[in-house]
Amino acid sequence: MKKVSTIIQIIICVIVLVLVSFVGLTIIKGSTDDLTPISQGYRNRTQVVIHNDIKTGRGIIVNETDEYIDIVTAKHLVEDAATLSVETSDKKEIPAELVYEFKNSDSAVIRIQKTDSDAFIPHPIVAEYIGEDEYNAITPGTLVYYLDGIYDDDYSLSEGIWSDGGAFIVDFKIIAGVFNGTVRPGMSGEGVFTEDGRWIGMIIAASDEEGALLPAHEIMKNYDIYVR
Repeated sequence: MKKVSTIIQIIICVIVLVLVSFVGLTIIKGSTDDLTPISQGYRNRTQVVIHNDIKTGRGIIVNETDEYIDIVTAKHLVEDAATLSVETSDKKEIPAELVYEFKNSDSAVIRIQKTDSDAFIPHPIVAEYIGEDEYNAITPGTLVYYLDGIYDDDYSLSEGIWSDGGAFIVDFKIIAGVFNGTVRPGMSGEGVFTEDGRWIGMIIAASDEEGALLPAHEIMKNYDIYVR
């Protein structure tokens, strides 16, 4: 009788443990679901840090094949650079090559070979970008998102406020998107995203509390024509 009682107690304990684990996982999942895709790490797997021989900036993954990964970045960061490398999430560096510099645009494509990148970010994500119509429909005052540290684990985001999708940038003699927000040195090539993690454009310049970006749809149009 005592043996049967012990068995029943063990069964009850197992059932309680299962129920507690289920409830705990449900709570954790619920808290994770409250995070937007951009906060859950979308950006960390879409972007990289780029080093040349004297400067540091950012880059956005735009294509992945079995052999290589293509990354778009600011042209002024990589042109005339003696060396180029991509920093991985575990702080290792992979040699990169300049594949293409777009004319009349401060954008360029660099490439890393997968044979050189066994330490690369696990499961990198090719950036999903918004199209031209959706870009043109962004209204002034809309919140946009970017991050100072792209390997940040605390989900802290920087918020910008959309100002103008078609501003003329005198220094570059181009039409660019403009948002109000703090942009620091070293953030050239950084992506700016919608709340749900889709890529709006790439930062190329800043002035005080304002950032300027190249629209992602224009970058990808050029990429599809000249590189892919």
